[in-house]
Amino acid sequence: MFFNLSKILIFLTDPLFYIIILTFLGVLRFKHRKTFLGIFFLMYLTTLPFVSKRLLYTLEHIEKPTFSDTAKYDAVIVLSGMVNIQTSSDDSIEFSGAVDRIIKGIDIIKKGKADYLLLSGGTGSLHQKDQSEALLLKRFAISLGVPELAILTDEISKNTRQNAVESKRILQNKGLKRVLLITSAFHMFRSNGCFKQVGIKADLLPVDYKVSLTYFDFRDFLPSSNALNQNYLFFHELIGIVVYGLTERATYK
Repeated sequence: MFFNLSKILIFLTDPLFYIIILTFLGVLRFKHRKTFLGIFFLMYLTTLPFVSKRLLYTLEHIEKPTFSDTAKYDAVIVLSGMVNIQTSSDDSIEFSGAVDRIIKGIDIIKKGKADYLLLSGGTGSLHQKDQSEALLLKRFAISLGVPELAILTDEISKNTRQNAVESKRILQNKGLKRVLLITSAFHMFRSNGCFKQVGIKADLLPVDYKVSLTYFDFRDFLPSSNALNQNYLFFHELIGIVVYGLTERATYK
């Protein structure tokens, strides 16, 4: 009983719920109610799980997995963006999310489905510019049994465009052609566009799916901080897709 009740009333612990309620009550006291009601409903929609789940789900399913379980790849490319650089060290890695990317890449190598694990990513930090996420992930992969000679690293790229450019350079130097690209599902469309733009046709393995549309309940119509975060993720990636397309950093054809 307590478990069920805690799940039903969890929205009462979210500060955003009270912000929305107080905003609505405040709207009733304003003279220009139509304007403020419009602001209120915009705020409400952007914090609604029913909306955020559908937006992010659509983004995550633009690209379909093309990974072949029976294929042998020259390399599996894992894009960075999963390590907390500021709290990580050579002896201890702190993952901030999207750890599915490296775990799946290691799994494919250990199963003998690819010859090389290419870890692509320097750091996006403004403070620790000398730290490389690729090197930290390399140590992590070695600790889980991946041979050091089977690991290639791009330690300088700072964005998805550079991931593609540097990966191409490394692949060409090694004469590697058949590759598998792994990144988070919401990020796969733009990533694949960047790789296609530099001439790399990769098989795709999206991971780290954030949402599912398997079921809904009344909580999907209550304001949620998590929904706001999902909408931020969606619009941040959408802007990236548009900007990369307009500046020819990616091709979506």
